[in-house]
Amino acid sequence: MMVKTIFDNPQLPDLSDLELKDVSIPDIFNQIAAAQTKMELINLSETVFRQLFYYDEFNIYLCDTSGAPILRVFTKNVNMIMVLKGGDTDLNTSYKEIQELTELIIRGERPTVFNLTNHPALSSFEGLNQEWIKAGFNQLTAFPLKTNSATLGAAMFYSKNMHPVGSAHFELIASLCSHIAISLSNLIKDERIAQINFEKSILFEISRGLATVKKRGDLVKVLAVKSRELFPASQCFIGLASNDSATTEFYFKNSSFEDELVGTPEQLLNLKIITSDWTHHLKDKKSLEFPDICTLPQNHWFRAIQNSIGNGSVRSAVVVPLRQERELIGMLVIGMNRANFFKSREVEMIISIAHQINVAADKILINEDIVKKEAEKSLLLSFSNQLAAARDINGLKFIIQQSLNRLFHAGEYIIYVRNNDKKNYHYFLHDPAIREETFSQFQAQDITLKCSLITAVLRADNPVEFLAHEVIDNKNYSIPSGAFWNAIEAKKILGIKLRVADEDVGVLLIHKGCITDRLLKGISAQIAIALANALANEEISRQLSEIQGYKQRLQYENEYLHEAIGSNYSEIIGNSAAMQNTFRMVSQVSCTNSTVLLLGETGTGKELIAKAIHNNSQRKDNLMVRVNCAALPASLIESELFGHEKGSFTGAIDRKIGKFELAHNGTLFLDEIGEMPVELQVKFLRALQEREIERIGGKKPVKINVRIIAATNRDLQKEVSDGRFRCDLFYRLNVFPITLPPLRDRPEDVAMLATYFVKKLNRNLGKQVTGISAEALQEMIAYNWPGNVRELEHFIERSLLLTTGNTITNIRLPSHQRLDPILDENWAALKTIEQSERELIIRALKQCKGKIFGKGGAAQILGVPSSTLNSKMRKLKIKKDLSFDR
Repeated sequence: MMVKTIFDNPQLPDLSDLELKDVSIPDIFNQIAAAQTKMELINLSETVFRQLFYYDEFNIYLCDTSGAPILRVFTKNVNMIMVLKGGDTDLNTSYKEIQELTELIIRGERPTVFNLTNHPALSSFEGLNQEWIKAGFNQLTAFPLKTNSATLGAAMFYSKNMHPVGSAHFELIASLCSHIAISLSNLIKDERIAQINFEKSILFEISRGLATVKKRGDLVKVLAVKSRELFPASQCFIGLASNDSATTEFYFKNSSFEDELVGTPEQLLNLKIITSDWTHHLKDKKSLEFPDICTLPQNHWFRAIQNSIGNGSVRSAVVVPLRQERELIGMLVIGMNRANFFKSREVEMIISIAHQINVAADKILINEDIVKKEAEKSLLLSFSNQLAAARDINGLKFIIQQSLNRLFHAGEYIIYVRNNDKKNYHYFLHDPAIREETFSQFQAQDITLKCSLITAVLRADNPVEFLAHEVIDNKNYSIPSGAFWNAIEAKKILGIKLRVADEDVGVLLIHKGCITDRLLKGISAQIAIALANALANEEISRQLSEIQGYKQRLQYENEYLHEAIGSNYSEIIGNSAAMQNTFRMVSQVSCTNSTVLLLGETGTGKELIAKAIHNNSQRKDNLMVRVNCAALPASLIESELFGHEKGSFTGAIDRKIGKFELAHNGTLFLDEIGEMPVELQVKFLRALQEREIERIGGKKPVKINVRIIAATNRDLQKEVSDGRFRCDLFYRLNVFPITLPPLRDRPEDVAMLATYFVKKLNRNLGKQVTGISAEALQEMIAYNWPGNVRELEHFIERSLLLTTGNTITNIRLPSHQRLDPILDENWAALKTIEQSERELIIRALKQCKGKIFGKGGAAQILGVPSSTLNSKMRKLKIKKDLSFDR
């Protein structure tokens, strides 16, 4: 584009005769050089220019340091600024055209005059030209402002009328513009130096203020005061990552209003944004500029900050990341209410401020971490003290449940503990706030190490995070508590192993909340130690109880072994055919584990036969435990047989093992089985069938391996028919019955037995009796012996005590005289025990006239309880009126 200058126009008149008033040209140059400010320079220049030629408005446009035109206008007329802006509108087209026009003038070496109505050079600036014409201007005279080293801008003179300028004055104006350019250059350098010093002082003040800051919110308070001096009407934000680093919390102060700086800064509307939404934008950048926020998408992360303080309050912003050891910890945001405000110089300044904040924020975070660590240590110490008070597993469960919620506000958790087999894990504890139905289904289920969830936790040194829906839906995890996490609508699950030294004792699964990994590690360590101690104490208690049981068992074994010394076939005396048949049956059943039922009258040696069976069996190296069912009270017989736990009933001051456990892998001899109460027969039958028992007060069954030998002098089949003995128990016991013969059925054994007892009792009584006279022996063979072998032994002992020589001559057997005329004269004839009992009861009833109970009754005379007498009468079908069935 060709631009004509004033010298090429011959129609312009010559104004060379115009002279300046009251001042010389050198003085004007000196005054221009001495100007202290731009406005002082503008005022002085306008005074001079008014004397040189006619114009209505005078403006100076300055460029930045690179020479590119920018809109920095210096004028005395405010209305002129509005014209340049296009009235009340923004600078859209006009601003761009002014930049291009200024660039055109700067490229020219000489001044230029434009006719605004028809100058061809202005055809490219139609919008701007129309604004000038609308304002009444017709002529524009422009002079470039340059020095030898820099391009500063342009001086523009606007005229409403056409007024040509003479060449002499044109040269003078150009010379004045050169001096103005030099003076402007110096002023700009001075301003730049002053600005640098000012910025340094602000940075120093910010640094000094930040040095005293101890809280997050105070950072923005200090910064807002000083940023107002650098960026008037600015708004300052500082965002710092929360303790869990998941969100970023923002602190805000508007530096435009002084009263807002009073008091403690408030968090900006509780504004929090997801940290991961912005970190990748700033990860490798020194800063991030937003020239016009209005152009950002509505879902942009920075929109949340803008909207929180009112839409449109911030038009442009600079974001600078805050780092701690290269890790992003937050951001500094400086915003302005104008678009395109921040240039490179302002951005560098904000970066410098961010470096100062980095140091202060680092110190604050370190202090916060120290305070938090101390608080965590205090909580963990309190937790440890409470755990130390636990004395058993139940106490430990209660303390963990209470403390996790009260001290750490941690809920929705499950603890699994390793089984003794060290292969599986079983449920131990859960959050008591969770409803019963949400976890009852998996409490009894063990977790194997094949479960990848538990395996992943055990392999990691730090807490492992799982997405709850993956745990629930992924079949590879095979964790039975999936329904639990689904029921509480968990999002994320943290798993951490409970480890003491080099041994894993359990796993803690917890719904991820505000608890940190560091605190979770401390909690898990305390729980692991307490759990290991509790399990160890429980194991020690179990072992002590087991040792006590072994001591008790050893004591019983010693007693039984002392009694068993010499107990074999040698104690069973007899060569009769009946006894030889008994020996044969004993030999047949001894080598098996079959149940044996010994039948026979009292005193026939049922216990000796039981010992013989045991001593000749595969169980001979273990105990044979004896229980006399008739000698134990009904209230204690269950405890004697099955044992009891400590505290299971009044007087149970310690755990006691029962006869079944004592006879484990051995033999249990139940004498007088017919006397066992009916209500206990059920449990006894179950023990025989299931081969397991339950102690009184026990929680789990105890496996047993016991051979049963039962003995009775009752007719069990009759007891079954009378309803006093369970038929199923009878069939269970009556596997291999052995009926022992009474002594009256084997009189040929009396002499052998008498000789045996004499030798045995000689040692015990210190006697020297050598034998029994023939008369006494014949008398013993002829006797009925209703008490069988036991009665024979007692009579021999009595005779030894009464004998003064070395031979027993008098046995002193009971008299055989009739006791009542109603009885048969052949009283001494052999009768069964049942017949003898029947006759004796009838005689007693007649003597007492049918009275059974109380003093003088038949029960007192016979020396038996009234209930026993009634039972005998029912068995023998005896009635009080002495009538009975024949």
